[in-house]
Amino acid sequence: MTHNLSHENGRFSKLKGWENYDTWNISAKSYLVIKKLWSRMKKTLAADASQADKDLDLLAWSELNLLLDESVYSCIATTATAKAAWDALEKAFEDSGLSRKVELLKQLISLSNFNQF
Repeated sequence: MTHNLSHENGRFSKLKGWENYDTWNISAKSYLVIKKLWSRMKKTLAADASQADKDLDLLAWSELNLLLDESVYSCIATTATAKAAWDALEKAFEDSGLSRKVELLKQLISLSNFNQF
């Protein structure tokens, strides 16, 4: 089943993991800019934030959550702000991240085992 998001300017896939992170990242940023929520992904919510700021941050977190496939919900499940969620996704799926290295190692081992037969 394909998980695509639609908006006024086109379609793009939900984040499934490291395999589509690079293209998803570009699309998600564009989508959040259009929704006027991108700044929330880069701004730490102050401890003394107004209720309006808290509501906007929750809206941004929710929009980001809707850009994810259910299989990656666990990456942001414990985050409380939009910035924390964005940062958690970057940490999990950036090419330089540990998750990416582990996944590549798994693929290499799998290929090595396959070639032995």
